[in-house]
Amino acid sequence: MAVKLRSPLARMIYEKFEHAQEHMHSHHEYWYNIRNEYLSTELLKIFVQSEQDEETTDFLQTCYEKSDWFFTQLYHSISKSILTWFMTVTSANGLLNRGSMFVISTSQFRRLLGVNDHWHAKRLLDLGAGDGKVTAKMAPLFDEVYTTEMSPVMRWRLNQANFTVLDVDKWDQPPEACDTLTAIPAQPQYDVISCLNLLDRCCTPLTLLR
Repeated sequence: MAVKLRSPLARMIYEKFEHAQEHMHSHHEYWYNIRNEYLSTELLKIFVQSEQDEETTDFLQTCYEKSDWFFTQLYHSISKSILTWFMTVTSANGLLNRGSMFVISTSQFRRLLGVNDHWHAKRLLDLGAGDGKVTAKMAPLFDEVYTTEMSPVMRWRLNQANFTVLDVDKWDQPPEACDTLTAIPAQPQYDVISCLNLLDRCCTPLTLLR
């Protein structure tokens, strides 16, 4: 039965409740569906089907809980509106420690690589790592984790997480060509390079891929 609410605030609260209830009891299969007709045969052969696993469900549950923290949300909203006068939205979110993304779980990452639970490698490079929350899901599979990030605040967050932060324009060059004091491999070679949610935000994505 449809509920008619005249108060805009009451309507907003009710719609939020309905939205939360819908998603809390869903495994969101439609999030992972693809349109086969838009992919080439070559891409379909390497496509790895995923689903909402336990790590993903835990992340979503945390999001539902945080969305009910009224005063925290109010504080973040006011603070963000002020901070974005002086810095980018990305940096403001990093300073407030909010807006972290969840792209892939550790088990999903293993499946994507086609490796078992015992697989381990030397080096990971995560380009555009943000606050490092996604990097942290991949990090357990590597001895050394290197990152790049444009936002100064996010670079600070990455350092807090003990990830090595490289120069965003010189990560593929030998140490003598870099201005950073960070120790990097003599010949930059990485077992895995991740580039998540980045290609649509950079000016020359094809150059980055090459």
